[in-house]
Order: sequence, then C-alpha cells, then structure tokens
Amino acid sequence: HRRVRLCKHGSERPLGFYIRDGTSVRVTERGVVKVQGIFISRLVDGGLAESTGLLGVNDEVLEVNGIEVQGKTLE
Repeated sequence: HRRVRLCKHGSERPLGFYIRDGTSVRVTERGVVKVQGIFISRLVDGGLAESTGLLGVNDEVLEVNGIEVQGKTLE
C-alpha cells in the first residue's frame, strides 16, 4: 500500500481522473472484511494524475481536500 498526495498548486490543469464506487477487501483483527470505497475508474490523457505516474485505474481514493472518503460511496 502507498499513499499519494496530488496537489494542483494553482494550476489550471485538471486532476484528470474519473471515480466509481466499489468494494475493497481488508484484513483486520476480525479477519477479511469487505469495505465500500471510491476508486479511480479512468485516467484522462495528459491530466495531472496520469502525468505523475503514481495513480492508476482501480486505485482507492482515501481522502479529498482533507475529508476522509474511505468506506464511503458516491451516494
């Protein structure tokens, strides 16, 4: 696992990814658990996310602008 922080720093360039909700599997003290989450569904050619090479399709989004979204859905 790795955490990536993607910052625009005033750039007009879009972050460049689309999201979907889905399920991930986590190993906890209670065993294997399925958890709802938000995932990258597509990277935009030339977008910031693609240009860094650090994010990919199916990566889980954990936080947006300081707000934790782990375990959330798009609803």
